[in-house]
Amino acid sequence: MPNRTYQDLILHEVAKNTVEHDIRLFYEHELSVIRRARMMPPDWPTGDQIQALVEQAVPLFIFAATVCRYIGTKGGYPEGHLRKVLEYKKTTFSQLDRTYLPILEQLLVEQEEDEKEAWLQAFREIVRRIVILESPLSLTSLARLLQVPQIEIECHLDALHSVLSIPDNKDVPVRLLHLSSRDFLVDCQRQKKHHFWVDAPEAHKSLVFTVLSLCISQVAFVRISAACQDLGS
Repeated sequence: MPNRTYQDLILHEVAKNTVEHDIRLFYEHELSVIRRARMMPPDWPTGDQIQALVEQAVPLFIFAATVCRYIGTKGGYPEGHLRKVLEYKKTTFSQLDRTYLPILEQLLVEQEEDEKEAWLQAFREIVRRIVILESPLSLTSLARLLQVPQIEIECHLDALHSVLSIPDNKDVPVRLLHLSSRDFLVDCQRQKKHHFWVDAPEAHKSLVFTVLSLCISQVAFVRISAACQDLGS
């Protein structure tokens, strides 16, 4: 291409004030859409709240995008979700923690006390497969892999639209919205920091055993079917 038709741009060298300006515009637009859709007060969110969100996000656009998906979650209260995000602006939290902890901890809080451990177990069983798979699987394929009803997978994933791309078509792969969510979930340094840590080596080993088990079952089924046909003839 001729030089005049494009411009070289090194993203990590873009001036901070430019990044901040773009993220602010994004927040103002996305939150105004949420305000109208959810009939929030005309002065929501405040300028100070937007500024705090911008400071938390710079320079990661994925932070702003994830926060807006979370705040606009169907069935949730936008102001409550916004306050939850802003609680994590303390410097004791890394940017990855500030991106994903408010979302996941809110989901855990919403569970009944005697159901929290079961919810966490189901979360780990499903999400760890999504996190470690080289090629993403659809809802239909995930259900077959986990050997559980598809409706059960759908119910568990329904609340995770803020961190996962979950298509309406059940045969289209479920994907992570951003690689940063994988980094957050499998980082060994976070093992004792939150309940959502995924033991990647253990998840890979479990996946291998699951696949082998399914393959053995399939081979056995084929042999039994062939034997039945032979008997019938």
